[in-house]
Amino acid sequence: MQEIYLTSTFTNPWNVSFNPRIGEALAKAGLSCHLPQKATQHDARATIFSNDIKGINASRCILAVALNESPNWGAEVGYAYGLKKPVIALTDQAHQLPLICEGMITETFKAKNLDDIDSYINDLAAVLKKHTSKIN
Repeated sequence: MQEIYLTSTFTNPWNVSFNPRIGEALAKAGLSCHLPQKATQHDARATIFSNDIKGINASRCILAVALNESPNWGAEVGYAYGLKKPVIALTDQAHQLPLICEGMITETFKAKNLDDIDSYINDLAAVLKKHTSKIN
């Protein structure tokens, strides 16, 4: 079972750049991470949908990058919530989560500066490990 499924938007250039960086940092911190952006970048929409559902199902925890959220981001958060999987939101200190999704978030991790991954990766990894160590 994959430990982390990373949900984020793929339509904003910042997220497209950030997602692989946070995925790599999580791997270095000892967490296996499914990055849908990497896994399905050239596939048809039906294949992307199927692979994303499989990725969420096969993960112990969801990391939701909460900046520039898209409808797909909200759908993935909602789907994981419905499966009773922990959903950890990663956002900056000034960002307000979408109301309905906020109620589905298990824990919110607020970083001072999301781009400064080195400053918070150990603390974020500890939060994620706490949730992935629980039996789902």
